[in-house]
This record gives sequence, C-alpha cells and structure tokens, in this order.
Amino acid sequence: MAGGFVYLGGGTPLQRALGFEDTVENMKAALGPGTDDAKIDAYCEGSVDHYN
Repeated sequence: MAGGFVYLGGGTPLQRALGFEDTVENMKAALGPGTDDAKIDAYCEGSVDHYN
C-alpha cells in the first residue's frame, strides 16, 4: 500500500480559518533537499490559487 499527500500550503483560506499560519517558505522547507527549485517555485506560487 502507498500513501501520499498534496501540499497546498502557503496560506490557503482553510489554513487561515483553522488558525494555521503557513508560508511559501515553509512549503519549500517541507520538501527537503534535492528538489528542482524552478518547478517548486512555480508550484508554490500557484498553490493557493489552485486550492481556490
């Protein structure tokens, strides 16, 4: 069995409503080393809009 998650952080309305403060920087840090920075930047920049 496999599990996974989709991190749509960076300050979604649901996060704010539940009292969580999140940032794009936190989102990037959660991914750890060895990531493609350009792809991660593009994903992070659009994650809240994607959520909405």
